[in-house]
Amino acid sequence: MSSCSIPTLNDDSLLRLFEQLKSTRRRADTRTAICLSCTCSRLRDLSMPVLFGQCRQFLGESQEPFSKDSSVVPCTLWPHIRSR
Repeated sequence: MSSCSIPTLNDDSLLRLFEQLKSTRRRADTRTAICLSCTCSRLRDLSMPVLFGQCRQFLGESQEPFSKDSSVVPCTLWPHIRSR
């Protein structure tokens, strides 16, 4: 029986792993997917469409203009968002 480490998996298998973790809707599994995405740039790049594919931004009814510190979705994530 041979063993396999996560970095040796092909991109399709890794995408499936992220999709499975994200689809369970369990907080622990989502947290695992996020932690896994932080391990290296390859996994981060592969996970972005899965983790940020569906994104919601709730804006308050504040009369003040947005500040740099506001919680608006960063422009770097917009290419990965498929559904709003």
